[in-house]
Amino acid sequence: MPVTGPRCLSRDTHFFPPRIYKLTFQMLEHAVHAEMVNLIGIQLSESADTCQLIVDQCIALADCILDRRTEAPWPPSEKVIRVFANLTVRGLEHSGEEIAHTGPPAATSDAVYTYLTRVVVDGEPAAQVFPPGEFMILPAWTAAAMLVSLLPEGTSTWQDHLRMIWDLETTDGVNYSALAAIHSRARRRAISPASE
Repeated sequence: MPVTGPRCLSRDTHFFPPRIYKLTFQMLEHAVHAEMVNLIGIQLSESADTCQLIVDQCIALADCILDRRTEAPWPPSEKVIRVFANLTVRGLEHSGEEIAHTGPPAATSDAVYTYLTRVVVDGEPAAQVFPPGEFMILPAWTAAAMLVSLLPEGTSTWQDHLRMIWDLETTDGVNYSALAAIHSRARRRAISPASE
């Protein structure tokens, strides 16, 4: 079954347009298959607003993975984030996915650590942390790498992992990844209200 977004998309409440979930999935799929030209193609063909919504989804996925895998209260410590960054990159080696063969700048634990610390946890805009050509690619690559490397029990593919995250709901039935994306967007706006 193809992954098209949270089950909540079939309901009346939409936090993000369904097309954003489709594009996010395409970005993740291109990252997993090391199709960097296709990642760049989406970045160049979509509007800045659409690209930012995709980045928000990628940030939300990383946020959800960190949050669901971390016992300690949020935000995780620098030590915990460093462990996740290392596991994300090292976990690709035996994944069998092409993403394992992509090179820097994305495929380093330092780049992943910087992204997780500054963008996901601290809420800095990715466009202010990374150069113009990387601010969309690195979030997509890192989210894809985390989906591949950090498979939870009961999932055998990155698509299953993505589906599980996109289907998570809070106790009152609100989609968890959409909330994380909205929270990420709000944090980013609080940091730099003039840039958006």
